[in-house]
Amino acid sequence: METQTIIAAIDEDLQRLQAARTILAQAADSTDAVATPAQKPTKRRKLSTAARRKIAAAQRKRWAAQKAANTSPPETAKKSAPPAKKAAQRKMSPAARKRIAEAQRKRWAKVDAAKKAEKKAPARRTAKRKLSPEARKRIAAAQKKRWAAVKAAKAKKTAPAKKSAVKRAPAVKTTGAAVPEIAATTTEVAAS
Repeated sequence: METQTIIAAIDEDLQRLQAARTILAQAADSTDAVATPAQKPTKRRKLSTAARRKIAAAQRKRWAAQKAANTSPPETAKKSAPPAKKAAQRKMSPAARKRIAEAQRKRWAKVDAAKKAEKKAPARRTAKRKLSPEARKRIAAAQKKRWAAVKAAKAKKTAPAKKSAVKRAPAVKTTGAAVPEIAATTTEVAAS
């Protein structure tokens, strides 16, 4: 009988698992039902040939209006206004035209000649100016004077103050009685 109790327990477990499976399947179906309308691909609407022709004609009309608006106003003003009389232009005689053309040719010939000269001749250096020997001597003397002034200024700044030397009295040879007095006077002088 133990086998039958085990089989009964397995059957109960199977029934519980199947019930849980059906509940989960229903829950999954309900979420799919909610999600499917958003995922559904929309059908692309097709236009008839006649509708496409109407749209194209309307677009061409808009382009034509835009193009007419962009044209320059003076052209439209000229067309709408009555033509004005042209001012009489002055005419040049053929001789005057020849003179002007010849003068222009001469100017261009000069420009061309200058360009060719630049290409042929390399740029020359201008000669250095030379100084006379007297001028060189004056410049050298002035420079030496400047350097001497600079050196003197530096020496003045860096030279330490000299200490005054203490003069000592010359040593005097005396006999034994006068020696303490001389020693006292030399120490007083040294102290001051």
